Amino acid sequence: MDSPAGSLPRHILIDRLPTPIGVLLVATDDTGRVRAIDLEGDVSRLQRQLRTQYGEGADIHWGTAPLNIMDALSGYFAGKLDLLNAIDRFTGRK
Repeated sequence: MDSPAGSLPRHILIDRLPTPIGVLLVATDDTGRVRAIDLEGDVSRLQRQLRTQYGEGADIHWGTAPLNIMDALSGYFAGKLDLLNAIDRFTGRK
């Protein structure tokens, strides 16, 4: 079930993606929308930021991000910058 872009997600998955600059943490919601990306240095910081933005009711756990997102991010680091345009994302800003 798709939720409006501005609604609070019930589930957020955090996945890891090795890149040339380090491991990225990619947080996606249950509709496949990117909610956050950060470097792996401090996982607890990302979890706190997600809780601050989406509330204590959000279920944040490790999981597998959608393949199209991971492929687009990997492609970006391989020089295919336009692949980022295909990623559905929500940053909370209008």
